Amino acid sequence: MSISLRQVEADEVNALFPLLLLAEHPMSALRWSLNKLSDTVYRVEDAGQLVGATTMRWSSEPCEIVELAVEEHRHRKGFGGQIIDNLRVEGRRRGKQRMVVGTGNSSIGNIVFYKSGGFRMDHVRRDHFWYHHKPEIENGILLRDIACLQL
Repeated sequence: MSISLRQVEADEVNALFPLLLLAEHPMSALRWSLNKLSDTVYRVEDAGQLVGATTMRWSSEPCEIVELAVEEHRHRKGFGGQIIDNLRVEGRRRGKQRMVVGTGNSSIGNIVFYKSGGFRMDHVRRDHFWYHHKPEIENGILLRDIACLQL
């Protein structure tokens, strides 16, 4: 398994929505994020087959992983770690010193994933998910804040 990241053009992004919605939902929040936060969208492939998608904000320092998604049946198989490795290489190529990522305070699996990849807890953006119209519970925890980790 050796993945590749390919930057997609604007007319290719819609095809990645099913995957990106795993990382950011509802659709209105994903569209807002793509229009306001992300400046680069990548298609992630393994042997030419779509396995994931990620979006980045390279225009800031630190740069930021805005969304990162891997097909659910491919979780815990190393794809996410390879995506992070590829983004690290691209960040160094772009002269970036630091990289941040945010995930829901209730997304324990995501926090473990990023911490095991070398990210460290940095700060919390309180009440980040105010736009969710109904309460979301994940792992028995109310989703309210975003935990920000830094590499």
